[in-house]
Amino acid sequence: MVTDFPTVELLGAGADATAFEADDRVREMVVRNLDAVWRTACRLGLRGADPDDLAQEVALVVMKRKAAIEPGKERAFMLATAARIAANWRRSGRRRSRQGAELALALAGGLEADAAAPPSPERELVRARGLALLDAALKEMTESQRVAFVLFELEELSAKEIAEQLGVPEAAVVSRVRRAREEFQRFCKHYQRGLR
Repeated sequence: MVTDFPTVELLGAGADATAFEADDRVREMVVRNLDAVWRTACRLGLRGADPDDLAQEVALVVMKRKAAIEPGKERAFMLATAARIAANWRRSGRRRSRQGAELALALAGGLEADAAAPPSPERELVRARGLALLDAALKEMTESQRVAFVLFELEELSAKEIAEQLGVPEAAVVSRVRRAREEFQRFCKHYQRGLR
């Protein structure tokens, strides 16, 4: 969880950090949801510095659209915004090179630490492998399935929240999640067969 509010670092040198700091609601929204936005960016296929860049863009959108964000729906708004920005970047061809070590660090850094067990190299390796498998499974899904799956299954938004934020019928979200689950199960079965 973010403990210090990142202003200039989050928004970049050209941003109006004082305006950002002055609004307690915006500050609380960003601090409370920044980790989830970053994780969502990673789960939607962004690597390297892209998740950080996406988090900055989401924070700027929150700052600009704060009046339109309904109380209680801040997290859903931010995660749906992250999904839209990631989709726009993919369509525009925005890509950075993927290095193996950088990918592993991005995946491992995207989840909260398990407080019950102390970190060890073995646990970190298992965790990185598991996250890499999740990443591979997500790549097998269509973009709309991946967005619905990440927001519903991994970030635990309701189908209604996702539908409202993406501007699609709730039935479409439910259908996308169902198809994404099927794709995920197919991937897992295929992977398990490969291990035997």
